[in-house]
Amino acid sequence: MLPLAFLLLLARWPEAAPLPAVDDFHAQMIRRFSDGRGFGMSRIVRWNTLGHHFNAPPGAKLDFIPENDAERAVMERWSRDGWQAGLYVFGASIKSEPLQARFHRALKGPGVLQEGTPRGELPKWEEVYPVAWEAMRRFELGAPGYSAVVAGWTLHARPVAASKEACAQCHNAGAAHLNGATKVTVGDVLGGVIYLLRR
Repeated sequence: MLPLAFLLLLARWPEAAPLPAVDDFHAQMIRRFSDGRGFGMSRIVRWNTLGHHFNAPPGAKLDFIPENDAERAVMERWSRDGWQAGLYVFGASIKSEPLQARFHRALKGPGVLQEGTPRGELPKWEEVYPVAWEAMRRFELGAPGYSAVVAGWTLHARPVAASKEACAQCHNAGAAHLNGATKVTVGDVLGGVIYLLRR
């Protein structure tokens, strides 16, 4: 029988994405969320997702277009290092229902970030939902992030908070309150983004 240490060397463990690149990219997504354009996932992907599930047009292979040097730098780094990348976006309303309820409006995706990423191989909505639910629970307790591995992909969740009064007012005007009747104030976590990476 082969020694356990040797078997561990042979095993291919899912690789974690370069965390600085994830956080650099998330900083750019926070910029998009705070500049007043669109709503939710529509601030990141090329297609309008307001009021319905995210569905890319037939034949679309890429859902994200970098709009500045910082975003392009991350895309180029991931491409150079051989990473495939996608994302999901979720709202705080994911915690308004029990985990088993699978609230369909709370999680959108997957979107393809990196050229050459096979859309059909990204983690499924049903697989990512528990990760988003747990991430939101931890964000509400002050955690800066949460990671998990699903189907060979490393998932990095990062929070999106109300960065200014206009963000809080917009969410208070709708049904996106932090939990039920709680009024959103500046600094409250409104949801998060889950980055999916594999190579």
